[in-house]
Amino acid sequence: MIVYALIQNKEYSKALDKCEERLKFQVDDLKILSMKAFALEKSGKVEEAIEIHKRILRLRPDYKNSLNSLGYLLLNQKNLIRKNGSWPLIV
Repeated sequence: MIVYALIQNKEYSKALDKCEERLKFQVDDLKILSMKAFALEKSGKVEEAIEIHKRILRLRPDYKNSLNSLGYLLLNQKNLIRKNGSWPLIV
């Protein structure tokens, strides 16, 4: 997939643009949403990535990629809280 290649090349903005283009026609495509969340995570927009994974899980509660990724992202935020003593926005 082109989006994955863009992410691997650290072209996150282009990857997100491609995802948005596809989502105009396939609004709830889980694979595209998952790639968007991955691009957001890699570009440092963790809160947005978390929200995308939550959206995916509302659409399909057993979607393993989002279950795993969301758990990982939330655990990392919890570890940041312990390290820095401040709460990031995870609501």
